[in-house]
Amino acid sequence: MGMGQLPRTAETREKLTRFQRFLVNVTEDDVAPIAAQHGYDAVEHREGWLLWETAAGTRRPFDHFLAAELRRATVGAESATLARIRALDTFENTWFPRVRSGIRRFIEPAQCEAFERAFFADMPQQPEGPAVVASVDRLLGRLESLRQSDVPGAADLWRSLQKKGLTGEALAQTAALVAAAKAGAVAEAPAPDAEQIRRDGEAQAAAFDKLVLWFNDWAETLRPALSYHQQVRLGLRRRKGGPKAEGPDEA
Repeated sequence: MGMGQLPRTAETREKLTRFQRFLVNVTEDDVAPIAAQHGYDAVEHREGWLLWETAAGTRRPFDHFLAAELRRATVGAESATLARIRALDTFENTWFPRVRSGIRRFIEPAQCEAFERAFFADMPQQPEGPAVVASVDRLLGRLESLRQSDVPGAADLWRSLQKKGLTGEALAQTAALVAAAKAGAVAEAPAPDAEQIRRDGEAQAAAFDKLVLWFNDWAETLRPALSYHQQVRLGLRRRKGGPKAEGPDEA
């Protein structure tokens, strides 16, 4: 098979099951003494189980086998987050200048400059990126304050913004985008280490190759010494009526 990742095929699973059957049943009372007479001992038995455990992936974290799915989920999450950021950036680019021009039109001249300065205080317009989430969140709060303001001209300004598209529905949708963007940033989990997954995958594949050779060696050694039923029990032969008796597994 060579180095690389162990293919998850029906054939691989069948072989792992077959090898495990050998390891379990070689300890039976009627088989163990025969195996021992032909050199099978505790060292060989331990080696077989260690190879099987590594080849079966029992020594790897379960997250390694979810890596592909995690990558797809991460890509999907990144795409969704990017779409939200773009939508929020569009909202910011649309309403920052409209609110500014509206303030200068509708707020009484005596209060216009102070009103504009207060509205945009600590709220510079952001380029597209994560910072736009906090910027739009703050903008939504300022717009709610504007809606409730009793400053002369504020009511006219609010009606003008509504006519231009700043409806309750638009505000609710934008607030939902902000909440989703915040939740996405908090929920992101670190992905498993790709290099470690690669190394462990190669070790698993290498152990499988060695396990095939180990099994072939003992199958060749023990077949002539075991009865038909014992061979079937150990996975060295299929039952009559099935495929021909099994020969060595090719690595």
